[in-house]
Amino acid sequence: MVILRDMRESDVDDYVRWFTSETEWSEKWDAPWEGKIEGDPIKERRSWMEYFSSVKSLNDDMERWKFEIEANGRHIGWVSSYYDLDYSDNPDHIIAVGIDIPDIDARGKGFGTKALSLFLEYLKGKGHMSFFIQTWSKNVPMLKVIKKLGFKESVRKRGFLSVGGKKCDAITFLLRG
Repeated sequence: MVILRDMRESDVDDYVRWFTSETEWSEKWDAPWEGKIEGDPIKERRSWMEYFSSVKSLNDDMERWKFEIEANGRHIGWVSSYYDLDYSDNPDHIIAVGIDIPDIDARGKGFGTKALSLFLEYLKGKGHMSFFIQTWSKNVPMLKVIKKLGFKESVRKRGFLSVGGKKCDAITFLLRG
């Protein structure tokens, strides 16, 4: 079972681990062209505690830009939304969504598709009708999720990114409500 929820203080330990020692998710999938995460555990803990303090008391009716993903009772990652696209213009101010599942054991089980689907439904309930997702051409797991959810390719920048010394395409997908 997959649920989206607000952050809990206990999630801070996961974030510290994901941004210091278990960084494969970023180096291999999220943004490998940015290089290895070199997080310091003390700084990461302080930063995530500050973030938690800023979101722990949000009113229930406030629109969330980020939720934690919990699958079968375990915190496995997060979904988020934003407006600033990395490699496309956004003159219509369409919201973009993203997902990260750092927990290796949770991948390939449909949790990401379900979590992103739940997040899109949440955002639609808040009045958003169209959505962007950005990824790169070798991120096969994400490309599968995007296809399942009905996104269509909107912009492709061929050879725009370099991953492991190889050029990859930067792709923006759009889902119209």
